[in-house]
This record gives sequence, structure tokens and C-alpha cells, in this order.
Amino acid sequence: MHKSKNLERFLAKVFRRIPGVIDVSENGFGWGTDYGADLIVLVSSSLGNLEFENKIIVQVKSFEGTHHDLEAVDQVITGIKKYEGTAGMIITTAKKSEQLESGCLRHQMNSAFP
Repeated sequence: MHKSKNLERFLAKVFRRIPGVIDVSENGFGWGTDYGADLIVLVSSSLGNLEFENKIIVQVKSFEGTHHDLEAVDQVITGIKKYEGTAGMIITTAKKSEQLESGCLRHQMNSAFP
């Protein structure tokens, strides 16, 4: 288990080292809610002369054992809507459960978000 925002800070550093990542916002540090977005990662890619930017909403969960809680899925969807993200991601320290994976797939199939 990672205390406070330490895991989020660490993952922000990791994302900043990934080629194509333009910006990483560490969100929700302070007195407000993060609206389902612990990190907001802006990624640039190109195809020929076309440049694309994607805003990935990242929800970080520090759990032990197996991750069964589907609240993180709802939080990512909230973050995508609030921050106009193009994709969402859940990063957990726990082992994923079939329930979590099914929840992610169900939301993905029912929305326009990968």
C-alpha cells in the first residue's frame, strides 16, 4: 500500500519519461476532488502529416490482494467527461479481478471511450 499521493507522484514521473507524452498533470492535490482523474496525461502522435493529441485520464488505486471494487471504473468515466478526455486508464497495485475487467469492458462497449 502506498500512502497519500506517493504512488501518483511516482507514476507521473514514469509517464513523463514515455516518448510522445507532452504533459502530465497531477490532479486533485489539495483540498478539492479530482473528479476521477488522479493524473491527466497528454500524448502526441502522428500519422504522416497529421498530428494527434490524446488526453488520457488515469485513476490510480493502491490496493492489496485482488481489485474487485468497480468504483474506479465510474471514477474514470467521470474524469473523462469532466476533463474532456479521449481515453481512460486504471492503474492498480492489486491483481485485477474478472469483475474489474468486465466492468471496464462493459463501460468501453457502452461509450465512445477506449
